Amino acid sequence: MNLRQLEAFVAVAEELHFSRAAERPQMAQSPLSQRIKGLEAELGIRLLERTNRSVSLTDAGTTVLQQARATLRAAAATRRAAERARNGETGVLRIGFVASAAFHHLPGLLRAVHQQAADVRIEPLRMDSAAQIEALEADRIDIGIARTSPTDRDDIRLLELRPEPLLAVLPSSHRLAGSRSTTLAALAGDPWVLPRSAGRTDLVARVHQACAAAGFTPHVAHEAPDLPSVLGLVAGRLGVSLVPVGIARLAVPGVAAIALDRRDRTALPAVLVWHRDRPPGALEHLGADA
Repeated sequence: MNLRQLEAFVAVAEELHFSRAAERPQMAQSPLSQRIKGLEAELGIRLLERTNRSVSLTDAGTTVLQQARATLRAAAATRRAAERARNGETGVLRIGFVASAAFHHLPGLLRAVHQQAADVRIEPLRMDSAAQIEALEADRIDIGIARTSPTDRDDIRLLELRPEPLLAVLPSSHRLAGSRSTTLAALAGDPWVLPRSAGRTDLVARVHQACAAAGFTPHVAHEAPDLPSVLGLVAGRLGVSLVPVGIARLAVPGVAAIALDRRDRTALPAVLVWHRDRPPGALEHLGADA
């Protein structure tokens, strides 16, 4: 028994006419008759009574018709589910992301995926850019939101996202807290708070580069375990910092977020990365809000 046999039987049973049944899409009269005969032979029962003038269902045919319809509906649902999975509309999407992108690029991408593929389950995993490349290679994530991507690997694909601007964050009691913008040089004499890391993260490296371009090396008085903690230390009046705009716009009491003057403006690059051999099915949905 196969789906084509069931489709042929349902078509004739509903039309009670072979010629009209053959007018349905992808139907032909000769195969219709052969498929129904094959189905009857396999089941060992007569499903249709045929005369030169009419076609009618037997009692057994009426019973089988209900089951045949149910089977075809289930098969159609399976095809739709497979199509949705192939198009990335269902399943699991494992997204690696750098911590500094958690409040900027990540929310926009999640909204885009949910809007176009609401049944996709998201598994977000925080990791730095280098760890994302390793995770892609080991098939532990499907896609990553990284700050950098290696240029010497042809197995990693990337899509550039909009860079994320950095803002100055100051204690609300700071002399510049009410300003619309500030230069970096104006903060050269302040103690600084930066995230703690074994090596220089993308953010810490960019802060040092920006300060060097402004003519000074920041005095790092305190290190915080993560970016939200940086804001906590700033609110505690322990120093100033530069953080991504997504973090800076968190409403933390005691913290003022100030834009940098035009000549000092800097931003963190951002890229979507995925493995060449495993492009995520939901890839076309990503980047819509990036």
